[in-house]
Amino acid sequence: MYDASVAELGIDHEASINSALNYSVNLIGLGKYSEAQSLLRKSIPIARQKEGAESDSTLQLRSLHAATLFQPDGATRAEVREAITTLEVVVRVARRVFGKSHPRVGTFQATLDDAKAKLASFDAPS
Repeated sequence: MYDASVAELGIDHEASINSALNYSVNLIGLGKYSEAQSLLRKSIPIARQKEGAESDSTLQLRSLHAATLFQPDGATRAEVREAITTLEVVVRVARRVFGKSHPRVGTFQATLDDAKAKLASFDAPS
């Protein structure tokens, strides 16, 4: 669907951005983190330019990119820290833009909490 959307509408069309978002979710669900990461690295700048840095799509893409950094079993401490830094910004912006009771803010916060738990596991005794 993503490739068809890009071919038909162009990479910077709203439908293509949403398709990239959905495809990334599916790739992450399948454990294909590097593929999702590659797609997200291309999609985030396009979403920022087309929809704005504070749009729902851009924030979701950034959150997913952070997930591709910390969720894999082989994630390094540096990758987890990068994910946390990204998610802290995403949560802060989402709270300001959507309000702290918006469900999306809760989702972003839960992802941030997961990343922080992963970081804490680096320091846990073996």
